[in-house]
Amino acid sequence: LLKSLKNVVSSLRDSNMVYERRVGEFCSQISTMYKDENKRKIIKKFPGGNNKTLTALSGIDKFRVETHHVIVDKFCSELDKRINAYSVLVENFLFLTRLHVESTIDLEESVNKFISIYKDDVDDSIKYEIVHFKQFWDQLKPTFDGSDVLKVFEWMTECNVINIFPNIHIALRIYLTIPVANCTAERAFSKLARIKNKNRSSQTQDNLSSLMILSTENDVLQNLSFDITLEIFA
Repeated sequence: LLKSLKNVVSSLRDSNMVYERRVGEFCSQISTMYKDENKRKIIKKFPGGNNKTLTALSGIDKFRVETHHVIVDKFCSELDKRINAYSVLVENFLFLTRLHVESTIDLEESVNKFISIYKDDVDDSIKYEIVHFKQFWDQLKPTFDGSDVLKVFEWMTECNVINIFPNIHIALRIYLTIPVANCTAERAFSKLARIKNKNRSSQTQDNLSSLMILSTENDVLQNLSFDITLEIFA
């Protein structure tokens, strides 16, 4: 999905004229003509008498090179970072998402890599659990897609086999709790900067934590009734 999005964004790199026309459609007061329609030549002097003639970009080329291309290239660069991050995640947990279709031998490399990364959470016995779990899966033949890790997690709970496959259960929990982005943490820091301002610099940790929770869970807070609270403390 991200790769297709990157292809779409990349295809827009040479479509700056389209966006210029759209800007004119949105606001008729914005002129599509640039003040500098002619390229200006700049002579740059260097030590030793070597002069180099530089051509300054015209208005339309300046927008294309210094604005439009920069935005598109930055967007594609950020998408590449996310694609690489997801690729690493998929490789680390490949044995979970492909266990229902791949043999345990084919997934051995992925399992060993997972053990080396999460050696403090799981042990080597997960290899034997996977062999057993594969047989258990093939025997019961669940109707849902085995690549859906959340459904596999819920299915294990329903079958009451968590104690039989503890390491696989831990691996599923790790996979399901890995944050897909740091947006939540960034929002929390932004809210903290608003809450702990110069007028609240002497806030205690408990009060600050309470205000942070109220601000972060604002959507839940709006649906609460404070009538009972007012009756108790009023």
